[in-house]
Amino acid sequence: MDEQALRSEYKAVIDTYKQRIQQFRTGRANPGLLEDLLVEYYGVGTPLKQLATINAPEPRMLVVQPWDKNAISDIEKAVLQADYLGLNPVVDGEKLRLMLPEMTEERRRELTKSLNETTEEFKAELRRIRDDWRTSVKKSEQESEISEDEKYRQLENLDAITKEYTNQLESLEEEKNTEIMTV
Repeated sequence: MDEQALRSEYKAVIDTYKQRIQQFRTGRANPGLLEDLLVEYYGVGTPLKQLATINAPEPRMLVVQPWDKNAISDIEKAVLQADYLGLNPVVDGEKLRLMLPEMTEERRRELTKSLNETTEEFKAELRRIRDDWRTSVKKSEQESEISEDEKYRQLENLDAITKEYTNQLESLEEEKNTEIMTV
């Protein structure tokens, strides 16, 4: 078993999870909320972070300043179409201002529930990777490439590494839950 390759696969899952949970709105403005928003720009879906700078000058405000002033209407349209954001952009000359409304207790609970579902999806992905590696180890033993003792050692190591990355996911979820529920 190539431990480095396994860790690399798991790290990719964790990195994707981090990007995904950045999009969960908390009580304060975070540029990560908009970075991956796709904007229809000259007929091509382009992530907002490639079209503009996104700043949070105040705790409940985001400012989007496009590099191409002609893209401002496309960006405004994309923000309005992103229902999960629930934001109304205000065009202010060459930039967009987005005020984040106060989050209700009910909305915070919905986000926490949604975060939990997302975490479970990613845990399932870790388990799928683990199962693929487990099958590979067992196949190696059947083909007499490794001994039975080596198989058990590798399976134990696989479980330990899987647990390590699952704990990382849970820790990230806990941090984000705290962030969401903090008023």
